[in-house]
Amino acid sequence: MIAEYLNESESSELSEKLKAEGIGPSVKRHGLPRFFGLDVNYKVFVDRADFSKAEEIAGQFQEDCRKKRDEATLLLTKQCPRCQSIQLAKIEKMSLLEKMRFFRVTVWRCKECGSEWYT
Repeated sequence: MIAEYLNESESSELSEKLKAEGIGPSVKRHGLPRFFGLDVNYKVFVDRADFSKAEEIAGQFQEDCRKKRDEATLLLTKQCPRCQSIQLAKIEKMSLLEKMRFFRVTVWRCKECGSEWYT
């Protein structure tokens, strides 16, 4: 196994990169859906003979994915994804149930359109 906890598009993209390098990957679905995103997790496997080459490609791919996620998260803390307004507020007051649901997550609300999202 060279990568795990990928979503469907990430696993497909990594699989295509490996195929372009002449490595035959196997993608398998596993685990329960993620709690918030409801994405199914995927694992990518390769033959032992191709492991070292595939590991380098997968490592770079996962670093690129991490950077993309960090950039998207940063953008979501500065701009509403629905109306692109910069009038945002963190939601501080929540019920006990909401606090449990959004544990270790920041919930944002747009002052312009009222939409809510989390980072």
